[in-house]
Amino acid sequence: MGLVSRILPTTLISVFQQIWLNDNESNILSVPLTLEQRTLLGGIMVNWIVEQQIERALNLANQEKWEDFEKEILNVPHTNWTPSEHVPWLILELEMNITIREIQVQVTRHMIQPMLNENNSSVRNIVMQMNMGEGKTSVILPMLALSLCSSSSSLVRIIVLKALFPMNYQSLRYKLGGLLNRRVVPFACRRDMNFSYAQVNQIFDRLKQGLHNLDIVLTSPEDVLSFDLLTIDKCRRNEFDTGHSMLSMQSWMKTFARDGLDESDEILHVKYQLIYSIGRQQQVDGGME
Repeated sequence: MGLVSRILPTTLISVFQQIWLNDNESNILSVPLTLEQRTLLGGIMVNWIVEQQIERALNLANQEKWEDFEKEILNVPHTNWTPSEHVPWLILELEMNITIREIQVQVTRHMIQPMLNENNSSVRNIVMQMNMGEGKTSVILPMLALSLCSSSSSLVRIIVLKALFPMNYQSLRYKLGGLLNRRVVPFACRRDMNFSYAQVNQIFDRLKQGLHNLDIVLTSPEDVLSFDLLTIDKCRRNEFDTGHSMLSMQSWMKTFARDGLDESDEILHVKYQLIYSIGRQQQVDGGME
């Protein structure tokens, strides 16, 4: 006699996601399931999502919120995307208890496509504008992060405004750290952080590990700019070993990182900059003594 672990819905979801990731990465299955078993498992998850939508619609009807009720029943799931091709999106729907809308899928695909076009570098970056309340931060940003980190060929780096960093960190951890089991790694850098050579290498190793584990890095534009300026400052102070290690890390990030910017109109504004002052304080030409 022996003990057999109880199979829970979370167990099935974890198995299904692992199969999908292994298929994308190396075509080697860690769990021996036939095609029929995998199709059945995917169908069960789709049925759970439909059941969740029915429960939401019934709750709205009981509360007599007829406008929201109409929007809910008119949002037919999976009309312009195939769940078997985007398993993380399917799990995200279960985790958030939502039905991804058509416009959200269209926007996410449009933003992913330039990354797939290696022959034309002019279309590898893209900016999209949407109205408020259409799920840019709450739905599209997690969808984009999951799609870009579906293999260990790129490290997803989400850049958000400093004021919104705590809220975005908690939100992404809640949505991606549960059923999807993705780590959200914060990256912070300030001028008063006097990194040593060993500390820089430790951060570098953690980023490489994040690339392999499909982790997601969350940072702010101030942190990115601070690291760039701190690299120059290290070299200026003749700390060449540390500076060289930081330069290597910058070069590696430019190769493997794929950036997603939230509130890009603010982050990409021409006045958004960070300056490190050096040397002694002096009066400007024509200034008062």
